[in-house]
Amino acid sequence: ADDTERFEHLASQPPAGSGGHMFLPWLNGSVVPDENPYARGGFVNMSLNTDRRHMSRAIMESLAYNNRWTMAPAEKFIGQHIPHVRFSGGGALSDLWAQIHADVLGIPVHQVDDPLTTTAKGTALLAFYSLGRFSLEDMANCVTIKQVFQPDEANKRIYDRMFAGYRSLYQRNKAVFKALNSHKQ
Repeated sequence: ADDTERFEHLASQPPAGSGGHMFLPWLNGSVVPDENPYARGGFVNMSLNTDRRHMSRAIMESLAYNNRWTMAPAEKFIGQHIPHVRFSGGGALSDLWAQIHADVLGIPVHQVDDPLTTTAKGTALLAFYSLGRFSLEDMANCVTIKQVFQPDEANKRIYDRMFAGYRSLYQRNKAVFKALNSHKQ
């Protein structure tokens, strides 16, 4: 098995919430939803019982938490509720990560078929649109969905609690991040 398959296998073993373990993904500052060049990441709430399985799942969950945190500003910007998201790119090869996103976001996640070519296809579709060859409706019909992941309500309750902790850890550590990293700028 390749590295991504091993990683996903490890991450699939702990339950939702990674047993309370959390990863802060700001390895070189944060951009969204709060730009902060001083923010840094790491694992939180580790114990002698923490292992690679917990850490792997916590990484996947933390990136979904960050996407959830971005949802409210995105909805405000576009002026409407986002009823579902399309999941593409390398991460969309993972059914587990798609389900984690559905559970964390609380909305259906549409896993795009052939997610690694999404950027190239999107660029081509935008070119056709700008040339007047496609309408926005035509473009939407060109996207094939492999699978739709529905939120699991039991997991969503766990992730709601974990998400609150995630945001709190960021907010409470802003001054610490700045004190530790401002000299590096």
